[in-house]
Amino acid sequence: MTMNDFFSFSELLKSALNTKKFNDNGEKFVWKDIKWLRFTKNIGVLLYKDTLNADVPFKTISLLRKGHARSNLLPPLTYTKPVPIGNFCQKKKDLIELLPLIPTVFHHFYQADSQTYR
Repeated sequence: MTMNDFFSFSELLKSALNTKKFNDNGEKFVWKDIKWLRFTKNIGVLLYKDTLNADVPFKTISLLRKGHARSNLLPPLTYTKPVPIGNFCQKKKDLIELLPLIPTVFHHFYQADSQTYR
């Protein structure tokens, strides 16, 4: 995985999305009670069930803030530069000790300067 694979979804909660305590029918919405999620093309609308019974219809909750554009839901990247591993941190020392067990093609990754690789 690369840095471009990590997104900060928490940033969406600060702008376009909102956590809500009640669903669209006015019933209390509790995340830990959700058993079944369904995602559709409706941006910002979540369909869910609090039971695994297939006969029970899905409940809906709109997570969009009022007045925000629906198209602005691209989360920003979490990291803009590689996260350094300190030269003297315990993790790196442990990895260096494990080099005999790691294929030689990957040794340069663990032996390189901490600013070069994540």
